[in-house]
Amino acid sequence: MELLEKIEKLKSEYTFEQDKAVMTSLSKRVRSALVKQGVAKSDGIKLALEEINNKIKDISYLICFSKDLEEKERQRLFQQREDYQWFVSFFQPEKDIKFIEEYINKELE
Repeated sequence: MELLEKIEKLKSEYTFEQDKAVMTSLSKRVRSALVKQGVAKSDGIKLALEEINNKIKDISYLICFSKDLEEKERQRLFQQREDYQWFVSFFQPEKDIKFIEEYINKELE
């Protein structure tokens, strides 16, 4: 049984509205994650993620090995790297799906 089907099964079995609302929320999160995974498979996003990962490596190198960086510039680089990492993680929702799947499987036991 697929994850979304499992969530719907639980939702139909629950009697409390609060529990049903949790299942609705989880269903939305899974659907969103699946869309992100699908978009991440497109050639344009793959190319963008590759470029961004290269930028992350370059920034990490600069932070580690540039001795002349002023503190303000170093902080700017840290923030830029963090922003890039967020963007990359946005298209890698596997952890979120795995967490939800483990939760749902425990609920079904």
